[in-house]
Amino acid sequence: MSDEETVLVVSNPSGGHQGRMHTDKDCPRLKVAKKAVLERPKRNVESHRIMCKWCTGEADPGPGRDVDPLKRVRMLLETDKDAVGP
Repeated sequence: MSDEETVLVVSNPSGGHQGRMHTDKDCPRLKVAKKAVLERPKRNVESHRIMCKWCTGEADPGPGRDVDPLKRVRMLLETDKDAVGP
């Protein structure tokens, strides 16, 4: 792409939610995206999308919640099934 600022977006956000623009390719919200993640010029999408609070550092996961939504899934996948009871 050119020198203009680009952002990452999830194609066609679902559930009637306004889509978000992402600046961090490792954003935890993008890791759980169920649709394609696309790179777009910011000027083309900023009128109908809002900036992701995880990418800006403004997100508050709340008490007892992990910043990385996949942390618990990875932990379960890495657990030895023989170490867990029936």
